[in-house]
Amino acid sequence: MHADINDSYDENGVFWTIDDPEVRIPGRLYRQDNKIRLQLHGTPRTFLKTVEASSNEHWVAQEILSTDEYGQPITIHGDVGRFGKITAQDCQFLNSTQPLIGTGPEHCLLAPRRLLHGSHVSTASADLIGIRFRLRNLDKWAVQRGVDLPANTISGVVIKYTRPEYPVFSNLSDGAVVTIEDVITESWSSITDAHIAKRAWVEISSISSGSLDEIILRYVAPIISLVELSLGVECDPVDMSAQLNSGSWVRVSSGSIRTLRNSEDYSNQLVNFDDIGISGVATWLDKAHLLGPFPSIVSRLGAENRINLETHLLELTTVAEGIHDCLHPDGRSIPKEEAEEIKEIVKSTLLDTGSNYVDIVTGSLRHLGVLGYAKRMISLVEHLGPEPPAYVGDVKKWAREVEDARVGFAHRRIRSLTDDQIERLFIILSSLQWLLASVLLMEAGIQAEVVNRRISKLPNYRTLLTDARSAYPKIYAT
Repeated sequence: MHADINDSYDENGVFWTIDDPEVRIPGRLYRQDNKIRLQLHGTPRTFLKTVEASSNEHWVAQEILSTDEYGQPITIHGDVGRFGKITAQDCQFLNSTQPLIGTGPEHCLLAPRRLLHGSHVSTASADLIGIRFRLRNLDKWAVQRGVDLPANTISGVVIKYTRPEYPVFSNLSDGAVVTIEDVITESWSSITDAHIAKRAWVEISSISSGSLDEIILRYVAPIISLVELSLGVECDPVDMSAQLNSGSWVRVSSGSIRTLRNSEDYSNQLVNFDDIGISGVATWLDKAHLLGPFPSIVSRLGAENRINLETHLLELTTVAEGIHDCLHPDGRSIPKEEAEEIKEIVKSTLLDTGSNYVDIVTGSLRHLGVLGYAKRMISLVEHLGPEPPAYVGDVKKWAREVEDARVGFAHRRIRSLTDDQIERLFIILSSLQWLLASVLLMEAGIQAEVVNRRISKLPNYRTLLTDARSAYPKIYAT
């Protein structure tokens, strides 16, 4: 069972709704092209309505509700082939079809949002107390030590494994516990063919309780962003299990959890688990609510891709402003109280003079004292320490270029681009992405010097600085 729930399959079974458990409907559960579908040989009463055939007759009929009538998605339980117990959550009605041959029941096709394997869970919002998951490329990031493989001997090979001595778990501020652990698996296809694998898993335990959606948003998504920021590659979930209130575990499958091969290119990697440590992971999770979706956006924007340059630059310049506000919520050029006093003085003066522009002037002062965009970018650079990184050059001039790019794209002042403009904007995009990645990784406890040193060793670093000195000689002096 465990080998293929995230791959293609096609299994027969019997199914029922949680509101109508006595009515069992045969069907098939299948997964194809990362889409999970449930085909029932009959229609659950949830999707039926009773209608009168004619006002002059006394018999009634049932017909399937239209897609805008059936209401909320439903939860369906089933016993399925090799999988056994399953819970299909948030099943959306897709269509129904009559068999081409014969007069059998209609086939009802549903699309579950996800499946829970191993239990019949009563509601889609059932409370959970733990989650375990693996990510694509997690093994590269986790770099767990402890394997000793001596040279071949006449008697064979001996593999020794000792679990790492350093702490691999840490408490979170909400009482949950985060753990990074190794799992060793072995398989034998024959006496001469064996496979041993060491895989890293993330586990969040002792959760006070929450729905699977809440737990994924609170814990899983931030871990994904942290690993992606560290490695510079996408790290989607490849396996996931959730712990019920009873203490038992169920495996989770959905279209977004799928078997993926690890990346082959880690040339943009900045840090790994050794640099962050389990305490840094815990710190990151504790700050997840503060940073919101910003780390995910930064980690997913590939600076190598010039096809979507305008979109990426607009997104990144917007996110940069949001990150600054998160880290410096009180950052102002004029204290808020004094700014309010100035506004009142100006308003009072205009009223005394009988001016017709009171509302216009006071409206223009609404953001008095709030840092301008360029100053926010300067503040983010200063977040890295007194010595600005070489990839931003002259900080004030660089900040103005970033501001010009943001305003230009946001207000469509920049339309068609020449090759020279594309090159210049690509330099701004790359430097801004490095800056934001550095600022965010510092929130996991990594020193700015470490990140700057790793950035300076990236394959495209020297090339970009050379191009920057040519494109922006006043910003990047030789």
